[in-house]
Amino acid sequence: MADVLSSPSSSAISGLRPFSIGELADRCFQLYRRHFIPLFYFSALIHAFPFSLSLILSFFDRNVSFTDLSAHPENITWFLIRVLPSILLLTLGDGALTDYVARLYLGQYVSVRHSLASMIRRSPAILWSTVIKYVLIFLAFLPSIIPIVIGQSWNGPLSFWMIVILSLAGLLLFMPWLILAVRYLVMMQAVMLEKVSGFAALRRSSEIIRYNLGKNIMQWGETRISLILLVIGVANILVIIASHLPQLVATAGEMLRGNLSANAITPSPVIMTITQLLNFLGSALIAPLFVTGGTLFYYDVRVRKEAYDLELLASSLKLDNAAAPGNLRS
Repeated sequence: MADVLSSPSSSAISGLRPFSIGELADRCFQLYRRHFIPLFYFSALIHAFPFSLSLILSFFDRNVSFTDLSAHPENITWFLIRVLPSILLLTLGDGALTDYVARLYLGQYVSVRHSLASMIRRSPAILWSTVIKYVLIFLAFLPSIIPIVIGQSWNGPLSFWMIVILSLAGLLLFMPWLILAVRYLVMMQAVMLEKVSGFAALRRSSEIIRYNLGKNIMQWGETRISLILLVIGVANILVIIASHLPQLVATAGEMLRGNLSANAITPSPVIMTITQLLNFLGSALIAPLFVTGGTLFYYDVRVRKEAYDLELLASSLKLDNAAAPGNLRS
């Protein structure tokens, strides 16, 4: 299957080869480190709107979180005003970042404006594929709550064996959701780099993820990409902890003073603003890593399965021959 980014540099072609899990993770951080400034700038540009919207709603005391809805369901409108535009723009931003990272990896001309333009052209496909993806994932998740419903509606106390059976049933019913969520991890790469959308993009993502090199579970596509993203996920957790340090320190200080009331423990507006700012910076730092990990895995599988490096080499040779002086028209 052809890739729209079909004219990489010769050095990029020579660098395309199958990698181990460790090599993929290393190349992911290496690419991120080498292009840190433009990647952070692009990512910050994408996350600027959700951050600004959150600050504005906080100023008017309308920054409603999901946990607040149980106590104040009347605030659902403000919750949707904050969440839906943010999800929309972050999803489109992932598409733009995917194009940007792919061009960096293949040594092509790259600019924020060019990647944003590519995202705008593909925005209907991005949104349509994302909607289908999350609907299917949600439907796959629904059966896993059946044991919980049975347990809560059971008349009388649950026996030990009943709890064990319901727990195992819940685990088994949860596995299809987990498998589906993993297999759709490179859907955005299929949409942006192969110009497919909808169910075709989901099938393509599943085809790439399912590519197994052998019977060893460590060679399964699901395992390989999970381990790569796990390393990035650990970095994400550290960033989240760091971004909440001011809030944690302020809360701990109030508790040490013996102020255990809800008003005392609730962070001040200044602390909340600092926390939101650190969250914004942390999100801008980590988002390119997840996109880079998925994109490098995508190309790794294409090299292994489809000899994508040879396809690009042949395409490059054709372009060189076409550009040769003897083949140029006067």
